[in-house]
Amino acid sequence: MELYCRLCGFLDFRISRFRFHAPDLSRLLLLHLPVRCVSCDQRAFLFFPHFLKLRNERRMRHKERDGGR
Repeated sequence: MELYCRLCGFLDFRISRFRFHAPDLSRLLLLHLPVRCVSCDQRAFLFFPHFLKLRNERRMRHKERDGGR
């Protein structure tokens, strides 16, 4: 599944902070977690399995960049 930013069409996202207020809490009940577009900083939500995939990809990139530490 490819996730495109609704604002700029970019494909790269980073994990965003969770905010403890009603809109984010209702999303959490639906297992949607926040991400942000790297290009324009637009906030979006990913379903939990897709969020985990993004998190694991980011970890692998950091490991490769840091030399496997």
